[in-house]
Amino acid sequence: MRHIKQIGALLLTVVLLCLSFGMAYAHDVPDEERRGSLTVLMAYNGEAVSGGKLTAYRVGEIQEYDGNYSFVKTGAMTAFDGSFDNLDSEELAKNAADFVEKNEVPAYATAENQAGKAVFSHMDLGLYLVLQTEASEGYKPINAFLVSIPTDEDGQYVYDITAEGKFQLEKSPVPPAPSKPTEPTLPQTGQLNW
Repeated sequence: MRHIKQIGALLLTVVLLCLSFGMAYAHDVPDEERRGSLTVLMAYNGEAVSGGKLTAYRVGEIQEYDGNYSFVKTGAMTAFDGSFDNLDSEELAKNAADFVEKNEVPAYATAENQAGKAVFSHMDLGLYLVLQTEASEGYKPINAFLVSIPTDEDGQYVYDITAEGKFQLEKSPVPPAPSKPTEPTLPQTGQLNW
């Protein structure tokens, strides 16, 4: 009887260890049936910037391998020699933008910038390249960037993404220097003749 209790206690310990081990390594998986959205906030020095148009290009699709998720290039991007390992790389986004423009990759969606927000809704899951294809008046276009839908935040997938566009003022032409008068002039005092 004593051995049965010891074996029972040992089995219970093994079961609890297995359950806790399984819980420690469990992670959220993307719901591939869902759709997402992307809101790009457009501001300069804290003030909303209106006008212009943004275009999103779907450059990557979700791929699952052994419980891990990553992106593979879409058919239109297969000839692109960049890797989607570092999505925060400004150089990668610029190179992808050059490729998209040179190879006339079709746009996935466009969004107008209204009151400092451009909203892409009902987006398929994937990796997107976002370009400002029409600049806001007085500003240069924002830098191209990559964004994934969904995005993994602290082990949970977020399907409605908010990003911030980075603006630079358009350079205004330098005004011409005032010309110097060729003859000395007297200051005007209000008297019409001398």
